[in-house]
Amino acid sequence: MRESDLLCYYSDYGPERGGILTNQGIIELKNSCEEPENGFELDFEDLDKLEDVHTIGTWHTHPGKGANLSSEDYEAFLSWPRLKHFIIGKDGVRKYSVRKDCVINES
Repeated sequence: MRESDLLCYYSDYGPERGGILTNQGIIELKNSCEEPENGFELDFEDLDKLEDVHTIGTWHTHPGKGANLSSEDYEAFLSWPRLKHFIIGKDGVRKYSVRKDCVINES
């Protein structure tokens, strides 16, 4: 998977979209956030997909905004330190990872 493959999920208008990256490709999952225009939350049934050995990363969009890390993103990424995390915004795709209990921008 190339980071540019995620760009097709971006839109200037909401709701936020997101999902996981696996060895087989990109999978979009349901956004169960009460305000999907302002955030992305996985459905309870999809949380186990983050533990699957084939899952290598997460992704979500920031419609109409940049791919900057929000405080909510920071906290969520810390919960899944073995995964790579991608945010897709109007300025492209940014890749984040967790090292020594800190989220860093790898882009």
